[in-house]
Amino acid sequence: MSKHIDHLKKATGYRNGNILTLNIELDKTDDPNILGESIRAYAFKEEYGCYSCFELEDQFKNITHTTLGKNFIKKFFGEESDLDGTPHVYSDGLIFVGWWWDGDGTLCVSYNKKTAINTDCKKNYNWEWFDPTIHRAED
Repeated sequence: MSKHIDHLKKATGYRNGNILTLNIELDKTDDPNILGESIRAYAFKEEYGCYSCFELEDQFKNITHTTLGKNFIKKFFGEESDLDGTPHVYSDGLIFVGWWWDGDGTLCVSYNKKTAINTDCKKNYNWEWFDPTIHRAED
């Protein structure tokens, strides 16, 4: 996956009109921070996704109320009734991004059987691997 990440100017070295292009092989990373922050930068339109921005790129569709979205919520955030905030789940068909707020934000991302969760999503270093990973399910 590669993408021009122009909305993370400070984090990626944006200087004097130069945009850093990152090529990251997410299948090969063993660092949950790399998976989480790469998907955060790829999925959210601007600013710092799931903290100061909640708008995703156009290819991500809201699947919160589908069977797959509900399964994602149940697996990674617990029973919906246990949540103080409202969970949200989006997917582009390959990548899943879910979050909820209960005073702090929790962000979960999944790609190709790798899933990472950040229970304090204002931090870019708080990612942990989550198992079991999400698997495809029919709506």
